[in-house]
Amino acid sequence: METIKTGGEVMSGKKLDYLGVSAFCESMAMMAQAGIQTDEAISLLQSDKTHSGGVLEQGLSVMKAQVDQGFGLASAMRESGIFPDYALQMVETGEKSGRLEDILFRLARYYSDRKTISEKLRGAVTYPTAMLVLIIAVLAVMLVKLAGTVTELLIPYVLEHLLDNVVPSSASEWEILAWGGVMLGLTLVTRMLNMMANRMSVRVAGDSTFRLRRDLFHRALNLSGRQMDQVGLPSLISRMTSDSYNVQSFIQSVQTIGIRAPIMLLGGIGITLTMDTGLSSILCIMAPIMIVLVVFISMKGIPLYDRVQQGMDTLVRIMRENITGIRVVKALSKENYEKNRFSAANAQAASRDIRASITMALPGPIVTLFLNVGLTVVVLLGARRVNDGLTEPGVILAFLTYFNMIMMGVMGLNRVFMMMSKANASANRIQAVMVFPQDLQPMPEHEAAKPSS
Repeated sequence: METIKTGGEVMSGKKLDYLGVSAFCESMAMMAQAGIQTDEAISLLQSDKTHSGGVLEQGLSVMKAQVDQGFGLASAMRESGIFPDYALQMVETGEKSGRLEDILFRLARYYSDRKTISEKLRGAVTYPTAMLVLIIAVLAVMLVKLAGTVTELLIPYVLEHLLDNVVPSSASEWEILAWGGVMLGLTLVTRMLNMMANRMSVRVAGDSTFRLRRDLFHRALNLSGRQMDQVGLPSLISRMTSDSYNVQSFIQSVQTIGIRAPIMLLGGIGITLTMDTGLSSILCIMAPIMIVLVVFISMKGIPLYDRVQQGMDTLVRIMRENITGIRVVKALSKENYEKNRFSAANAQAASRDIRASITMALPGPIVTLFLNVGLTVVVLLGARRVNDGLTEPGVILAFLTYFNMIMMGVMGLNRVFMMMSKANASANRIQAVMVFPQDLQPMPEHEAAKPSS
């Protein structure tokens, strides 16, 4: 902590930051260039209420007292105790050489550049740290969801053990109730873990989309006129709203359904293989066919959703043109023309959306048909194997449960791929704006404030 002396009193204060030193030097240089004396310049700075009660106000009071006593600017700045040593040495050199005005301008630029460099360094450290925290949060959500899915997969296995081993050999009801309590505990743990994972995924997806929208907005502000004409304002609005929402939905779903569905699918097949190899062969044959079908249709849906987003851009553009030019439309009696124009664009967008939705909805009924046929085959073959003494009844019941879980897993994969199709098209549109080269170079603050002369 530094000290500031004024009139025999001692006040505690801090050093000015880079931006404060730059602003002070630039203000003093501009007033010196205008022919204003040092004491008058300090008085003018004191009358500015923007830094009332701050470190600079205390330093200006000390400096004013020193200048009134006949001391130079460098001595007054040193006595205030709020300026760095380098600035004091340069101001003193400027007074001795008679180039104080030029020295002050150069100091303003120097400390402005120092401020910019420090912010860039801080950003270079903050951004990777934020990304690391985000990745850790995503992994935490995935681990919680993985634990919830594993506990859910254990419930039919415990049921099969209860029916085939505990009930026939148990001599008391307490053992049966104990295993029932295990199933109930697994159910409660599964519910708790799934709720926790869903809440965490919503929070992580919201934070990710917030950063995405912020970066996209900052990039849009720095687009040149040529780049703005190339993208279009309606398209920027769509990318900021609907496209970013599609990305947010995918980030959320991939942390929940994207973890749960593959574990349900592969875990269900793996557990059924340990129960009955003959019946599980049905799953091993049907699962790859359904997965290939879902992936193939999803790849077809990506370009369709890209066209859907382009149709949304057209709708936003026509709506915006009608809102901003409503007086011209009414003055020229173009209401019916604009209505027909919007109806045509709306019909085209709806047609594209319906086509994309129908394409992505195809795997649902096909997968359901495959799995229902598989359930029928499992029941028929399972009944024969139970009659022949090759399979226990609890295994058949567990198989039916795992078949439903596998169906849920495949349907979950279909939903993830559908969201991925939308998010992929939206992410490509957002990336097209983010990768634009920097046509406009922002002017430094000290150059923008310098007089044209």
